[in-house]
Amino acid sequence: MTLLYSDEKFEIWIDTEKDNITLSMADRGITLLFTRDEWLEFQEVIGNIALEGEEEEEEEEAEE
Repeated sequence: MTLLYSDEKFEIWIDTEKDNITLSMADRGITLLFTRDEWLEFQEVIGNIALEGEEEEEEEEAEE
């Protein structure tokens, strides 16, 4: 396994032999295992949520 990303909250590991990606949230004691396709879908969903949050903030600022 290869460590792809790490900070104080998250670690992302890639297992190229099994084509799996592991997301570890050490501060919460949670580890999630994804296939490559599941990981891509997860990133898309998280990206869409982030975009929706930005749009809502912009709308609120425009109303003020």
